[in-house]
Amino acid sequence: MTGISLFFTIHTLTVILARLLAGRAARVLGIINTIYLGIGLSVCSSVIISFMNSSFLMILSSALLGIGITFVVQLTQDYVLSHAHEHRKGVANTTWMLPGDLGTGFGSMIWGYISTGLGYLITYLLSAAVMGIGCVVGKSVLGKHNP
Repeated sequence: MTGISLFFTIHTLTVILARLLAGRAARVLGIINTIYLGIGLSVCSSVIISFMNSSFLMILSSALLGIGITFVVQLTQDYVLSHAHEHRKGVANTTWMLPGDLGTGFGSMIWGYISTGLGYLITYLLSAAVMGIGCVVGKSVLGKHNP
């Protein structure tokens, strides 16, 4: 197994592993810190993949992305639902999922245009920068509610 098939195989295995470990990590580090860890791992993955020149870096990037994204998605959903009133959990879950669905659709289009014009190196570095900015903005918003 080589190339992109290896990347997605490692990614899938680390997603499964991360799903098993996310709750434990959140209990040890706290849910917000674990979300930030996931964002940090995802940023590192994008930076690594932008400069990737070996199979090892591809595998490392894939593993970091699998763990990072899974921590963020699973724990932000848990955070949203744990702060919703019982009778509003369905609306809260739908509201939480909508930006993810829109981001997947529109993000693919936008990053596709960017990569066509600027290449993959710039695309992945910009992606890492966007995630980093999102982390800072999220910290400023969540920091008001979670001292």
